This record gives sequence, structure tokens and C-alpha cells, in this order.
Amino acid sequence: MAAALALSAVTHYIADRREPLRRLADATGKGRFVRLADHGMNGAYALDQAWHHAAETVAALIASA
Repeated sequence: MAAALALSAVTHYIADRREPLRRLADATGKGRFVRLADHGMNGAYALDQAWHHAAETVAALIASA
């Protein structure tokens, strides 16, 4: 449980800084997506949420093991 909580805390800290995710997107060729801002949604928000969901899924798997 402690490992799952630690993973959640670290990944949330990284994601909420936004710059690490922007660098990751640039490195993988998705920089244009992150800079997308149209119709009330934007790419940075979508990447942030996807990162959080992936991290929480891994944390849940660790906690349930």
C-alpha cells in the first residue's frame, strides 16, 4: 500500500508541474497535440488526465498485489 501511495504522489507531482509532460510530448513527437487549444479543451489537459489515469491504474495494481 505504501508503494502505491508513493507512486501516486510522485507521478502527481510530476504531472502537475506540466513541464515534464510537455518535454515528454516533444520527445515523442506529440508536442503539437500538447499545445492544441480549441473548443474549451486542450491537449495539455488531456495529456495530464491520461497521465493521472495511467499512474492510478498502476498504483491500484500495486495496492491489490
